Amino acid sequence: RSTLFPYTTLFRSRTLPLLTEADRMSLIELRTRLFDGLFGRPGAEERGGVEAGEARASLLTISHGRIEITPAGHGWRYFETALLLICYRAQQIGALRRLKTCKSEECDVVFYDRSANNSAVWHDVRVCGNRANVRAFRARTRER
Repeated sequence: RSTLFPYTTLFRSRTLPLLTEADRMSLIELRTRLFDGLFGRPGAEERGGVEAGEARASLLTISHGRIEITPAGHGWRYFETALLLICYRAQQIGALRRLKTCKSEECDVVFYDRSANNSAVWHDVRVCGNRANVRAFRARTRER
């Protein structure tokens, strides 16, 4: 079982809330703020990252000698707290530094870098990496 994502069971353990169009837009805004804060995207200062005061309280459960933190909230707020819990856990165990955005300018994929030395730059070398390598090769051959 993954130590990074023990919270994935949260999505299976209860009936998920139905989302409205307004909820969808709020989740898109949350994604933008997270990307800005985690990956230092241009313009992050104007929009602001996810601030501590904005995080919604999670529900603490204490039973059988264990403390469990589960997402709370209705609608998109449930997903917000679940996502923030996952990011917080990744930060605690040092895995957040392995969460990266693909280097390709045409790609917006976020991926987990599983390389031994944390050096991956593309989410898929066969797709985005191949495109970049072909462009570089063609540029070099034109120069000759």
